[in-house]
Amino acid sequence: MAQEQSSISLVEASIANLLQALNTSAITSVEFVSLCLHRIGQYGYRGPTLNSVCVINPRAVEEAQASDDYRASRKPLRPLEGIPFTVKDSFKVKGMAVSAGSPAFKDL
Repeated sequence: MAQEQSSISLVEASIANLLQALNTSAITSVEFVSLCLHRIGQYGYRGPTLNSVCVINPRAVEEAQASDDYRASRKPLRPLEGIPFTVKDSFKVKGMAVSAGSPAFKDL
Protein backbone atom coordinates (compact mmCIF):
# COMPACT_ATOMS: atom_id res chain seq x y z
CA MET A 1 0.00 0.00 0.00
CA ALA A 2 1.47 3.33 -1.00
CA GLN A 3 1.17 6.46 1.08
CA GLU A 4 -0.51 8.18 -1.91
CA GLN A 5 -3.58 5.97 -1.39
CA SER A 6 -4.24 7.72 1.89
CA SER A 7 -4.62 11.42 2.57
CA ILE A 8 -2.77 10.90 5.85
CA SER A 9 0.75 12.31 6.03
CA LEU A 10 2.76 10.07 8.32
CA VAL A 11 5.39 12.77 8.67
CA GLU A 12 3.22 15.82 9.29
CA ALA A 13 -0.04 14.59 10.84
CA SER A 14 -0.73 15.30 14.50
CA ILE A 15 -1.99 12.59 16.84
CA ALA A 16 -5.37 14.39 16.81
CA ASN A 17 -5.47 14.15 12.98
CA LEU A 18 -4.53 10.47 13.09
CA LEU A 19 -7.18 9.70 15.72
CA GLN A 20 -9.77 11.56 13.66
CA ALA A 21 -8.85 9.50 10.60
CA LEU A 22 -9.25 6.31 12.64
CA ASN A 23 -12.52 7.50 14.23
CA THR A 24 -14.05 8.37 10.85
CA SER A 25 -12.81 5.15 9.21
CA ALA A 26 -10.69 7.13 6.75
CA ILE A 27 -7.99 4.58 7.61
CA THR A 28 -7.81 1.43 9.71
CA SER A 29 -5.15 0.60 12.24
CA VAL A 30 -3.92 -2.20 9.99
CA GLU A 31 -3.58 0.20 7.04
CA PHE A 32 -1.85 2.74 9.26
CA VAL A 33 0.66 0.18 10.59
CA SER A 34 1.30 -1.02 7.03
CA LEU A 35 2.11 2.55 5.96
CA CYS A 36 4.45 2.93 8.93
CA LEU A 37 6.22 -0.36 8.22
CA HIS A 38 6.58 0.62 4.57
CA ARG A 39 8.16 3.94 5.57
CA ILE A 40 10.52 2.22 8.01
CA GLY A 41 11.50 -0.11 5.17
CA GLN A 42 12.15 2.81 2.82
CA TYR A 43 14.34 4.77 5.19
CA GLY A 44 15.64 2.14 7.56
CA TYR A 45 16.79 -0.58 5.22
CA ARG A 46 16.76 0.84 1.69
CA GLY A 47 17.56 4.35 0.54
CA PRO A 48 19.44 6.41 3.13
CA THR A 49 19.58 3.50 5.63
CA LEU A 50 19.01 5.51 8.78
CA ASN A 51 18.79 2.41 11.01
CA SER A 52 16.57 4.41 13.34
CA VAL A 53 14.37 1.38 14.08
CA CYS A 54 16.53 -1.64 14.82
CA VAL A 55 13.80 -3.94 16.19
CA ILE A 56 10.27 -4.13 14.80
CA ASN A 57 7.41 -5.71 16.71
CA PRO A 58 6.70 -8.92 14.78
CA ARG A 59 3.10 -8.72 16.02
CA ALA A 60 2.49 -5.13 14.83
CA VAL A 61 -0.11 -6.04 12.21
CA GLU A 62 -1.79 -8.56 14.53
CA GLU A 63 -2.00 -5.92 17.28
CA ALA A 64 -3.35 -3.38 14.78
CA GLN A 65 -6.08 -5.85 13.79
CA ALA A 66 -6.93 -6.30 17.48
CA SER A 67 -7.22 -2.52 17.74
CA ASP A 68 -9.53 -2.41 14.71
CA ASP A 69 -11.65 -5.17 16.28
CA TYR A 70 -11.77 -3.28 19.59
CA ARG A 71 -12.82 -0.09 17.78
CA ALA A 72 -15.56 -2.03 15.95
CA SER A 73 -16.90 -3.36 19.27
CA ARG A 74 -18.00 0.19 20.17
CA LYS A 75 -16.42 -0.10 23.62
CA PRO A 76 -15.01 3.15 25.04
CA LEU A 77 -11.77 3.89 23.21
CA ARG A 78 -8.48 4.05 25.03
CA PRO A 79 -6.65 7.39 24.60
CA LEU A 80 -4.26 6.35 21.80
CA GLU A 81 -6.26 3.43 20.42
CA GLY A 82 -4.85 2.39 17.05
CA ILE A 83 -1.87 4.77 17.01
CA PRO A 84 1.41 2.96 16.32
CA PHE A 85 4.46 4.38 18.06
CA THR A 86 8.11 3.72 18.64
CA VAL A 87 9.79 3.22 21.99
CA LYS A 88 13.46 3.69 22.70
CA ASP A 89 14.69 0.13 22.92
CA SER A 90 16.44 0.61 26.23
CA PHE A 91 12.99 0.53 27.89
CA LYS A 92 11.20 -2.73 28.64
CA VAL A 93 8.06 -3.25 26.58
CA LYS A 94 5.97 -6.41 26.98
CA GLY A 95 6.93 -8.93 24.31
CA MET A 96 9.87 -6.94 22.94
CA ALA A 97 13.64 -7.24 23.35
CA VAL A 98 15.69 -4.57 25.09
CA SER A 99 18.45 -4.20 22.50
CA ALA A 100 19.96 -0.84 23.53
CA GLY A 101 20.12 0.23 19.88
CA SER A 102 22.16 -2.73 18.70
CA PRO A 103 20.86 -5.36 16.27
CA ALA A 104 23.31 -7.73 17.99
CA PHE A 105 21.03 -7.73 21.06
CA LYS A 106 17.68 -8.00 19.23
CA ASP A 107 17.06 -11.58 20.46
CA LEU A 108 17.90 -11.00 24.13
